Amino acid sequence: MKNTILLIGTIILTVFANAQENTKAGIKTITVFEQDFEKGKPDGNEKIDSQTFYNAKGKVIKEINYKGGEVNDTYEYEYNEKGEKIKEIEKNEKGKVVKTSIYKYENGVRVEKIVYDENNVIKTKKMYRYEKF
Repeated sequence: MKNTILLIGTIILTVFANAQENTKAGIKTITVFEQDFEKGKPDGNEKIDSQTFYNAKGKVIKEINYKGGEVNDTYEYEYNEKGEKIKEIEKNEKGKVVKTSIYKYENGVRVEKIVYDENNVIKTKKMYRYEKF
């Protein structure tokens, strides 16, 4: 469990740091390719692994994940004027929406996440409560 939390924390920090660097570098898209090796030598088949698209503020607006060189799933994100993620749409390999998450904020902190299924029916609702010092 500790390893999972540590891994998730590391990923979040990496994504945040990369977003800041991407803004500075003016990066619009990052495409990751994967190459398999046999007996330590490349097999010659370079495949696309993922693509990440950014807006001018360095926020991720779309992610496409590939499996075997074909689209596996897609995530699209929307942000409010404060840069807070307000919507996340997950699509399957055929481009069909399978899940939509809506985020709400108060005073700059997330207070709610509602997840809808492909028929726009609520699946789950998370409420965030914060304690101050």
